[in-house]
Amino acid sequence: MELILQGQVATMADPDYGNVTLLKEEAFLARDKDLPCGLLELSIRNEAPGTDGQAVAFVEAWWIAPEFRAHGYGKALMEFAESWARKEGFSQLASDTTSEYTGSREAHLKLGFKEVKSIHHFLRKI
Repeated sequence: MELILQGQVATMADPDYGNVTLLKEEAFLARDKDLPCGLLELSIRNEAPGTDGQAVAFVEAWWIAPEFRAHGYGKALMEFAESWARKEGFSQLASDTTSEYTGSREAHLKLGFKEVKSIHHFLRKI
């Protein structure tokens, strides 16, 4: 987020994807009247799973405040993300989540995303 606010793009080491280059990144705040209710962070990544090494619009962060969930704000933000991706010249929108974000996988599937890769990390004390 700090790099976005400084107008910079980043290359980051992603444990699941390797080195990822964010070619463009923007953040958007959703509001209900005067109250912030959600956040959407979008990027153009050099690639993502399922894109055969092609650049893709990517949802880096998608969050709705708990008191605003199940009221259509998440869907509205994802529709905005699709519109943004189309304006950037893309026909695909990628995203990811982890199991710590309960409900996120189901929300993605409900909005038409297809799961293309599942990663499970394990740790065992010895």
